[in-house]
Amino acid sequence: MVTGAVGVGLASGLASVGGVAAIAGAVVAVGIYWVVMRHVARRSMPEIAKSGAVTQTLFGVAIGFGFITVSMLMLLTEFSFDERPGNGLSIVASMAATSVGAAVTEELLFRGLALQALEKLCGSWAALTITAVLFGGLHLANPDATLWSSTAIAVEAGVLLGAAFLWKRNIWFVIGLHFAWNTTQGLIGIPVSGHASEA
Repeated sequence: MVTGAVGVGLASGLASVGGVAAIAGAVVAVGIYWVVMRHVARRSMPEIAKSGAVTQTLFGVAIGFGFITVSMLMLLTEFSFDERPGNGLSIVASMAATSVGAAVTEELLFRGLALQALEKLCGSWAALTITAVLFGGLHLANPDATLWSSTAIAVEAGVLLGAAFLWKRNIWFVIGLHFAWNTTQGLIGIPVSGHASEA
């Protein structure tokens, strides 16, 4: 877990740059995860199997988009929307690339490495709780983060994403869910983990 966390953590630095670098960071992170699991942990990796990867990712995207859409519809009277100047396609592409980088690296770290390792040590419930708290705690480093916002992230995203992984045992599904959650929030102008939206 530690070896993988260091490697994927370094790749996440590249992923956080945004644009093409974010996509490259995501690809590098998957490669590092594969190498660590194959040569250090010496185990198979059904959670990142190529078979069904696209289907599982799209399934996660659909559920993530659905979660945010239903939440927005329930609170529609609380929001107002204004058109933002600039090239819409460029804004969406940049936001999607950044979301891919974050979703891939964070899911490999928290659900691929930490949750699975902790689950073997102390069981599923404890692993889910610990990784959710760590996930929320990590977001304290984001701009404008507060203890309240990080607690909310731990509960709403840390628990949701951990439970989703325990349900499907598939990283691609959780990456799709995470990606859709972040991208949809960004597109409607809600700050994503403390980062102001470009849309």
